[in-house]
Amino acid sequence: IEKYNHLLATNKKIPIPNITFIIRNNFGEIAKSKRVVAQKRYIIIALNLIQKFEDNKNKLTGVFSASKVREKYLFDKNKIVEQLKQRVENLRDGIPKNNLFPKQGPTSLCGPAAFFYCLLVDRPDLYVKCVIDLWERGEANIKNLHIKPSNDCKNPSSKNGSIGNINGVDWITLASLRDSENSIFDYDEADDQLAGITFEGKLKSWFIKVGAELLFSNITYGLHINKNKLLQLV
Repeated sequence: IEKYNHLLATNKKIPIPNITFIIRNNFGEIAKSKRVVAQKRYIIIALNLIQKFEDNKNKLTGVFSASKVREKYLFDKNKIVEQLKQRVENLRDGIPKNNLFPKQGPTSLCGPAAFFYCLLVDRPDLYVKCVIDLWERGEANIKNLHIKPSNDCKNPSSKNGSIGNINGVDWITLASLRDSENSIFDYDEADDQLAGITFEGKLKSWFIKVGAELLFSNITYGLHINKNKLLQLV
C-alpha cells in the first residue's frame, strides 16, 4: 500500500497487472491477537502429527516410488519427516523463514506451489496432514478439495533421469494436486511443462474449496482497481 500512497489521495485507478486475484483466508476477519494464538496452536498440532508419523514403525514405506529417477531417497520416510519439521519449525509470525517453503524447482507447478505456500502459512496442520495422507495412502482431502494422483505421478520419471531441484514433499503435494486435476495428461515428469500448467480459474477453485474468500479478480474487475476498492481489500 505504501507504494501507492501518492495515488491513494485520489480516485485514480491503480494498475496492478501482476495480480490476477486476491483471496482472504479463514483468518481474514479475526483480530490479530486471536490469529497469532490460532497459528501457534496449528503449529503445535502440525508438529504432533509429524512426531506421530515418525514414530509409526508399522508404516515405513509409502505409495510413492523414486525407482525411475536418480534421486532414490526422494520419498524416503526420514527425508519426508525432516522436510516437514524444517518447514513447520521455521514458521515465525506465520511466515516461512530461511527459504523453507514450497518450491516448484524446474517444473511448471507454480500454481500448486502458490496454493500450498498459503496452506503452510495459514494451516500448517492441514498441510502436514495432506503430505502424510498422500505419502501413506496416495489420497488426501483438504476440506472440499480431494487430491488423488495417478500411479504414474506416484512413480515419476524424467527424460534425463533426474527429477531436478524439487524435494519429496513438494513432488508429493504439488505434482499430486496438479495430476489429480488433469483429465487428459498424467503429470509424471518434472520436465513436462504442459501437463503442469495451472490456469487462474483452477487455482481460484482450489482456494475456494478449502474455505478461502475471493476478494478481487482481474477477470471480474478488469486490469485496474480504484482507491476505495483497494482499501476495502486491505
